[in-house]
Amino acid sequence: MAFAVDNTPPTLTITLPVAGGYVASRVLSVAWYTADSFSGIETIAIQLDAQSPVILPGTAIGISLGPAADGPHTVLIRSTDRAGNFRSASVSFTADGTAPSTTAAIAGTQGQAGWFTSPVQVTLAASDSGAGVASVSVRLVESGPWQAYTAPITFSNDGIFHIAYNATDQVGNAELTQSVVVRIDQTAPMLTINPFPATMNRADIAVSWNGSDSGSGIATYEISVDGGGFSGVGKATTYSLTLSDGEHGIRVRASDVAGHTTEQSIRVRIDTNAFSFSGPYGGAPAIALPLGIAAIAAILLGKRGRRGRSGKGSPPKGGGAGPPT
Repeated sequence: MAFAVDNTPPTLTITLPVAGGYVASRVLSVAWYTADSFSGIETIAIQLDAQSPVILPGTAIGISLGPAADGPHTVLIRSTDRAGNFRSASVSFTADGTAPSTTAAIAGTQGQAGWFTSPVQVTLAASDSGAGVASVSVRLVESGPWQAYTAPITFSNDGIFHIAYNATDQVGNAELTQSVVVRIDQTAPMLTINPFPATMNRADIAVSWNGSDSGSGIATYEISVDGGGFSGVGKATTYSLTLSDGEHGIRVRASDVAGHTTEQSIRVRIDTNAFSFSGPYGGAPAIALPLGIAAIAAILLGKRGRRGRSGKGSPPKGGGAGPPT
């Protein structure tokens, strides 16, 4: 009777996971190579940690065991040939289901209300407690293309910039996209005060101006009269004043949301004196008054002269003795 003898166990090599390495915990893939040159492979038994083994036919070369909890694990594989010989091999690894975390550091001169008043540099730093960071991606324009982040990014122009970013680790865990908004306004507001005539002949005047700011926008206007303190007028561009006669200095200050200010000044002369040549009547009363007085004096002198002339050659009043005969 002829029969075959097989006392040689199969060969077995685990190709996945790599010993001492990391795997994505969402899918645990196990792969191996096993062979037997005599009776052939009968079954493959796969065991994860202390779980019950999974029995596969001898032709199998891999299996997906599904999610694995984060942390260290061991896979044991046992290959058995048709003669009952077996070979076992194991590998220890770490499952990693935690995505990296990226922080953004923003450097620049801070203004007001979240605006920067200088160029801004954005630095991204990613960290990962498991397999390690593989790459960091950044998008500088909303709905624009993603690109690899390799160095800090500088924004030199005024404007509002939306920066999106995320990181991926060595086993494919991807961070949820984060974003920051950088607002830059390096330009002070524009301001022009509307001029007055050389002299104003009324005490009640309205100061008006034009202002604009293409960056953060106008926040408020303020006005000061004759060196006094500034008073806020909100976003109004007209302000009414009542001034005494004389020279006055008026200052207007525009402030934008970022904190820049622009100040302009104007002078105005008030003359409401009716007798002033720069007053409301152009000096007419001052000229008319002496003329009137002169006219009245002339009339009075004329009347007195006429009375004097009418008295010459008239008989003396009252009776008297006539001349002797």
